[in-house]
Amino acid sequence: MQMTEAITLMGERSLLLPGWIKAALSANDRLKLCLSVLQAALAHADDPNAYALDLSAERATAHVDVPWLRDMPSGSSPVNDELLVPDLRRLVQRLAEESRYDGETAA
Repeated sequence: MQMTEAITLMGERSLLLPGWIKAALSANDRLKLCLSVLQAALAHADDPNAYALDLSAERATAHVDVPWLRDMPSGSSPVNDELLVPDLRRLVQRLAEESRYDGETAA
């Protein structure tokens, strides 16, 4: 039996609330990083010669530092009226994973 199951059986689900909140805040940091990377990709595509947005603080806060995400903005470019973003499917998958709640409901 897992600890969360034991706590639920004891009727003390409120003890799990701090962990749920911490997990949600961490997921929020990772989601914000992904969206900031998309903003940086658009900014780079609009003006490739402009100073690149430094997302190192956001990566540190989110505890995410993978090369493909770090390099995504500099590889982005405009194609016709669209934005070409390398590894976009990977980013979309990561956004979906981070926004999916897989814990117990707090209600």
